Amino acid sequence: MDPITAFQVAGTVVTFVEFSYNLISETRSIYRSPDGKPARVNDLSMVINDFADISHRVKQALDLSNCQATTASDEILIRLCNESQDIATDFQRALTCLQANGTSKVEHVKTSLVIALKAIWSKDKLVKLEQRLQQIRSEMTMAMLVALWEKERLRGTKDDQELNAKINQLSKAIDRNNAQLDDFFKELDATTSKDDALGPARRRRLFSNLWDANWTPSDIHLRISREGYMGNKSLDESVQNQIIQSLHFPGMEAREKSIPKPYEATYRWIYSNQAAAAVKRQSFPQWLGDYSNKIYWITGKPGSGKSTLMNFVIHSPVTEQRLQAWATPTPLLRAHFFFWEAGQSSLQRSREGLLQTLLWQCLQERPDLIQRVTPRRWMVHHVLNGLETPAPAWSWEELREAFFILASENSRSFKLALFLDGLDEFQGEPSVLIQFVKDLVTSYGVKICVASRPWTDFADAFDEYPMLTMQSLTQNDISVYIKGSFEASKAYRERRVLFPDQAENLLRDIANKAQGVFLWVFLVVRDLIHSLSRGRSLSDLQAIVDDLPTDLHKLYTKMRERVDPEDMGNSARYYQLIVAALSPLHAVTLWMVDGEKLPDGDTFTNEMQENINKVLQRRLDSSTKGILELNDNGIVTFLHRTARDWVLQTAGSAGLQAQAPSGFNPHLVLLQVLTEQLGHERIYSCLGQSQLAFWTFVFLGFLYAVQIDNRASQLVRAIDDFDAALSKRAANLGSKGYVFSSDPTTASSQKASRWYSLRKGKGSAHSSHWSCTQYGASDAESGIVGIAAQFAVAPYVIEKTK
Repeated sequence: MDPITAFQVAGTVVTFVEFSYNLISETRSIYRSPDGKPARVNDLSMVINDFADISHRVKQALDLSNCQATTASDEILIRLCNESQDIATDFQRALTCLQANGTSKVEHVKTSLVIALKAIWSKDKLVKLEQRLQQIRSEMTMAMLVALWEKERLRGTKDDQELNAKINQLSKAIDRNNAQLDDFFKELDATTSKDDALGPARRRRLFSNLWDANWTPSDIHLRISREGYMGNKSLDESVQNQIIQSLHFPGMEAREKSIPKPYEATYRWIYSNQAAAAVKRQSFPQWLGDYSNKIYWITGKPGSGKSTLMNFVIHSPVTEQRLQAWATPTPLLRAHFFFWEAGQSSLQRSREGLLQTLLWQCLQERPDLIQRVTPRRWMVHHVLNGLETPAPAWSWEELREAFFILASENSRSFKLALFLDGLDEFQGEPSVLIQFVKDLVTSYGVKICVASRPWTDFADAFDEYPMLTMQSLTQNDISVYIKGSFEASKAYRERRVLFPDQAENLLRDIANKAQGVFLWVFLVVRDLIHSLSRGRSLSDLQAIVDDLPTDLHKLYTKMRERVDPEDMGNSARYYQLIVAALSPLHAVTLWMVDGEKLPDGDTFTNEMQENINKVLQRRLDSSTKGILELNDNGIVTFLHRTARDWVLQTAGSAGLQAQAPSGFNPHLVLLQVLTEQLGHERIYSCLGQSQLAFWTFVFLGFLYAVQIDNRASQLVRAIDDFDAALSKRAANLGSKGYVFSSDPTTASSQKASRWYSLRKGKGSAHSSHWSCTQYGASDAESGIVGIAAQFAVAPYVIEKTK
């Protein structure tokens, strides 16, 4: 055999051996495999199945997104997914041909041998299939990357469009806001303008909005308050003044001013050894210099002079000197308050009035403490740049917080001493006031002197502290006052020369019968001297003194019985008027009640007012024996709290009403005088040219009207006259440009139109009537009949709706 042939034979043998070996190995692998498939086919089957599953899910995702091959990459992905599905289908079909089977081992071996031969013969086909799958995978990977890029590009374009749309919307909103800002700045200019008529109302509304916000002092606020502002000094002073002014209320100092000054050389015993022997535990001078936390209590009978003594020690330089020594080296801070049950304002007898007065006095003396004591008001006023702004009323919670912050500075920034008079005239439970006083003393070390009647509540609370009883110490003062007053009378001196013993006995009996009550002495001595000046003898005076009761209420009744018959009518009228009056009863009102005329306009001068006051004081003296008097402001007041109590008890009595002029009704008279005052420019202007002043007259008038009984014809005529006067006043105010808002707390240009339509007679049937300016009222409630119905003036409503 030639070499070439031999080499060919050898190659054939090697090839056959290799084929046989591969065949046997593949047969053995197929035989041993669980599913009767070649291992390579199994591997390839797993890859194809996985790939087909992935392709199916990709296609499904594309179908769910409704993209419908919107991009080239989407179309390629769909084509590759379809091709993958086709390959998987073909492979599964061919796979059945490459699976061994048989029920016996011999048959299974035979079929395994056949499958092995097919697998070897299909090897190239399988390789090509695997290569095609790898190519599809690569193409699919690239297509998916491109698809993702295209999707992001489309999404970016869409986002850009949405962003542009939002920018356009924002631009339009900014344009609208710019217009609103223009209106706001115009409103702000008006709000901050001192010349604009609506500025104060706008600032009040802004202050109220800031004030109503839920605000509590933060650490920074408290730190600023403690350290103070290092800003504009003039702004700080403006804010300080506004806060101080907001604490003041009408009548705050009325009681103090109404207390008579002590008679010369009286009450000086308070600083002497005489008092030290009569007081309990500690004298007043010792207490002034004492560093212990003790309350000093001044007590005594009604009318014994407690308020006069308290007023004396408050303003005495001796008190100031001793307190300065006690406070050194810390600055002294003093304040005082006189409770007054007969006061026209409820604040004169309330805890709110007490704290407002004490804060007003203390902060006037130490304005540097304001930002610490009232940080919230301080901040809001600063926000408004110190412009004059009507601030919200002080609430009890705010007052209490502010005052206790002030008290907490005691012994650090100052030494505080308080003098509180008339605790028994407090409008509330005595225990509340007692606890407040004790808290200030025990918790803050404040020095407090109080004065009250010896009620059980006060006796139980203050009996352990230093105290003095007035009637035990005023006997000498009463004798001095009696002697000095009578010696000043020429009529007495003439009689004393003739009857010295009788004159001396008279003075001694007056002093003894007074029982330490200075008010009793004051009333009796004045009346007796008046009788002397009219020619009465000392015997007559002695008889009068012997007949006088020691009880003050009985004394008032006895004094009224001694009023001259021609003055009895005025006496009855004046008592009923002061009880019926819902606002302070001015001398001018009594002047008009008496039928006197008032000059109007510029002809009514202050001098005329003073002369009217003097005339009315004489009438009150002769008609009430001094039980009613005029204060410095020309207001009719009671001589004393006991006088007020007596008048309230007797004003409604049948005897007093019978002594008044026939047909006299105090409420009807006050309504008629109020109507007349509406037409008086000087009187009306005292209340201010405002809607508040206007409606104050309305409310007062109808509150009087509702109490007028059994006088239908007079009532109808009086209300019609009142309505005519109000209409004239409303037209007068409108012509002067005063703007009336339908809302008393606001005054914008839109709301002002209601007042303008009133002046021009526009709108509904009632729009030309002054009643349409009432806040919150409907047309049905407008008109004079509607207003009368609101106040339940039934006789007038019935008469007008017949």
